[in-house]
Amino acid sequence: MDEKSHKLIEKEVNDIQLIPNWNSVVNTVNWYWHSRIFQDTTFLPVARAKDIQKISEKTPHIMNLWKEIQKKINDSLDYKCDFARAYINAQTYATDGLIHCDDGNYTAIYYPLSEWNIEWEGGTCFYNKNKTDVIHYNAYIPNRLVIFDANIPHRAMPITRECYKLRSVVVFKCVIDVNSEQYARKFYLDNPIK
Repeated sequence: MDEKSHKLIEKEVNDIQLIPNWNSVVNTVNWYWHSRIFQDTTFLPVARAKDIQKISEKTPHIMNLWKEIQKKINDSLDYKCDFARAYINAQTYATDGLIHCDDGNYTAIYYPLSEWNIEWEGGTCFYNKNKTDVIHYNAYIPNRLVIFDANIPHRAMPITRECYKLRSVVVFKCVIDVNSEQYARKFYLDNPIK
């Protein structure tokens, strides 16, 4: 995002009221801060035009971010992708993320804070399928967007005790529109009827 858009998204993120003690994984102690932008359910109906209109009124700059994400995904996949969930997560020192896979097909994580010291850590770590080794680490870099296959095990990394800020991220859970013409074309070209 350009610098002006980045600052507007950061302001929206900072202005949203976060729920403390949010626990994303049932039967675990994994608390952090959370605010739903759209849905908190594992049943994934995509956001429709009326949903997007409501969200745009509440968080217009985060929705502009979504348009950029959607364009990147659509351009790279060559078929349409929509979001089914959108939210903000935030962590403080000593609130570590658990290794997990996401629902949906793709996850987009945006790092909205403009002031972040790389020594504070707080990036996103990706693991192999068996969760026995790290395959990639994305440092928390302001205005960075990370898009990845939702089936890749990953977690938010802890921040150091020298950090007195919330480690905030904007997350979009994305699903492929299997009813789109582009998807049908690719699916049938890749899987011809014999």
